[in-house]
Amino acid sequence: MPETAIPKNTNEVLKQNPQNAEQHPAQVSSDVMAENAVSDLVKQVEQSHEVGITLSKKIGTAVEQGGPDNSHVLSVEREIATTEKQKQEIIDSYKKQIQETAGSVPESLESTLTQKLTTNEATYLGKHRDKDNLEKRYNDPRTEPKFVLNQVKEFAKKAGVEYKDIPLLEGKAYSAETKEIISKQITQEISTLFLNKEKGIFNPAKHELVQAEASRYLSLVEQAQAEGDISKEVKAKDIMKMVQENAAKLAMQDRAAMENTLGDHGVRHLVGHNITVTEKIFDQLEGQGQKVKAIDRLMTHQVMIDHDLGYAMSPVRDSMNEEGIKGQDAGHNLLAAKFISGRAKDREDHLSNIFSEEQLATMHNGILEHDSSKIDFKIGEDTPEAARQNIESAIHLADNTHAFEDKLPEILYGVPKSLETMRLLKVAGEVGDESLVAERKGSLIEHIQGSEDFSEDDKYSLIMAAKTLSPASYKFSAPRICGNKPEFDIDRSGKVTISVEESAIHQETTTLFDAESYKQFKKFVSDLGGPKNIPEMADTIETEKITFKLKKAEGASPEKTDYQQKIESLIKDEKFIEFIKADNTMGNDQKGLERVLTSGDRQFIDMIAKELNEEGYSGTGEEVITKYLENIKNERRSALLAFSKNIKN
Repeated sequence: MPETAIPKNTNEVLKQNPQNAEQHPAQVSSDVMAENAVSDLVKQVEQSHEVGITLSKKIGTAVEQGGPDNSHVLSVEREIATTEKQKQEIIDSYKKQIQETAGSVPESLESTLTQKLTTNEATYLGKHRDKDNLEKRYNDPRTEPKFVLNQVKEFAKKAGVEYKDIPLLEGKAYSAETKEIISKQITQEISTLFLNKEKGIFNPAKHELVQAEASRYLSLVEQAQAEGDISKEVKAKDIMKMVQENAAKLAMQDRAAMENTLGDHGVRHLVGHNITVTEKIFDQLEGQGQKVKAIDRLMTHQVMIDHDLGYAMSPVRDSMNEEGIKGQDAGHNLLAAKFISGRAKDREDHLSNIFSEEQLATMHNGILEHDSSKIDFKIGEDTPEAARQNIESAIHLADNTHAFEDKLPEILYGVPKSLETMRLLKVAGEVGDESLVAERKGSLIEHIQGSEDFSEDDKYSLIMAAKTLSPASYKFSAPRICGNKPEFDIDRSGKVTISVEESAIHQETTTLFDAESYKQFKKFVSDLGGPKNIPEMADTIETEKITFKLKKAEGASPEKTDYQQKIESLIKDEKFIEFIKADNTMGNDQKGLERVLTSGDRQFIDMIAKELNEEGYSGTGEEVITKYLENIKNERRSALLAFSKNIKN
């Protein structure tokens, strides 16, 4: 703790500030005395903030000097941690003693929260692998909270929702009475956002998820009030604004997620998986005797609604839709965290009016680090630190476990024919025929346009996604078709068991794309801190904090999910399977010869060419292999054209 301390009583304040006593003898207000007494201390806090920013920038230099595991980086991180700890000690002491002396906290202190949050963001940015590009997106005015909130408002307006003050809520605190008024209003608005056929919008399943979330959110606010973690004086209109904003953000993010092939970051992911799973995790903790408060659940709801908002911000969304993914999604955590830190500065913002500084800091960190693999649940510890760790662990576990088929991009999840298209695009790309790529994508777009399964709004978004498909799109999406929604169990020590059931169509899908079995399962285990190299996917894998259990197909439930049923006809189509098997053989031959050519191994090249010479090819080693490669590509191209013709017929 720095030597400077806050004077504990008025006499000491006046002694240290004699000028105050002369100017305002006995009438000096407690606010003024407190402000004057800590002017130097405020400067220390500000200087500490600047040091934090400087140190975070040094992270980038340290990485360049020796990589992310180098001692340079660890040293700088320790510096930052020490500086942050000292600064927080100053702030906490300042707060406590000012409240004792003045009864309120000066505005200069309030800014320290946002200083802390932006320092954390600067540290994250300094360590990011794509720092320069992320920094451009971070500083883009279109990622400013007010800009994003205006986009949310305009999105809702376009869908038919226009926000107006509700006279019955004016001047009232949130209570059981005002909850009913808000509930009726938000129910209407959610229906307009998701069930508005006049606007070409109709998504009953997503409507149900968002409606249930809003109802749960309102109940959690009420419970948090009863437990003393949300003020009983919180304004009803602020709660109304919050649930309105959340519903519109969910709808906007869902729309943005449908427009590309990144993987679902819409309602299915945010509510259907992440919020649902965190609630189950908290239930598990309570079942083991760990205290979980309503505010813990409420903050987690808010984190999950906001954590992927970076994907929907214009600099990311527009670029991905125009140019494809290309890593432009990297660092979306930072953009979503900025949405919280920026609003924490605004005393009139409903988010800041509802949640305390400590709660805002918890949510900010939850968003910034939501994809962390750190899982460390605390059982039997009734402390704020244990609650915070459990919140963060629940966030990490939920987000990292949405790795399987229901995380597929909307076009692949909702349009089974797109799986077939991806497989045909793979061929067209590998033989280098751009016209065939365009033809296959055009055929998929025609299919979407003629479908009666989608609203006009959905069709528009799905067509955008279809246009972004490439011959390599399958590499990211197809491996997810390997398992079903995981189940969780937490024991008395806090160790988690995650059970995943192998998809009934996993092996068929790997055959379809000539891919490695269990590849996504292995990545899933690795992402959550398990072994990096797994030669064979075992039924059980143990780590310190997590046990992974895989029910392989032979021991799994014979029941198929809705998605599996949708594409079953495709994987059982004899003509398609016949085409795939023949193409897999030719494709492997093509890859093998391409590796020979690029190897630069003279002896190897000549040896392969000699074997091909026996089949009537002549010329130098490279010429012989190149001619043979062209023949393979022509055969694959002809087979693709023939199969495509049969599809049309």
